[in-house]
Amino acid sequence: MKEIYTANLIAQNNNGKILLVKRAFGNNESGLWSLPGGTKEKNEKIHDTLTREIKEEIGLNIKKYIHFKTYKIASNDKIVKAYYFTGIINKSIVLNKKELSEYKWFSLENIPNDLAYNQNIILNELFRKINKSIDNADRS
Repeated sequence: MKEIYTANLIAQNNNGKILLVKRAFGNNESGLWSLPGGTKEKNEKIHDTLTREIKEEIGLNIKKYIHFKTYKIASNDKIVKAYYFTGIINKSIVLNKKELSEYKWFSLENIPNDLAYNQNIILNELFRKINKSIDNADRS
């Protein structure tokens, strides 16, 4: 089976909202919301993939981010190893209209249920981790 690597950003703004982008028609998972990111090129490091894809998709040079989790997903004739990073964005977005049709900031409770690439699983895990941290801080 062919293995593909992706780098994706779970971006928040200063209000704690999550950035989602809508895949343009004619692209994989077209018409669905997803986290910004994309596929690693040959001989590229995964951090370089994240930097390149964020610049290509939303026009930003992202410098501060941390690795959240890596998921390995079997899909038809390939295995996707998806790296997810978290970071904060507080600059203006310039959308790449060839790949994406729109972007929107979503509050945690209003994120669509059918994200592209099954990314709801990743966001739900992140939210559980955040809530657990908040609960533990409240008990201290």
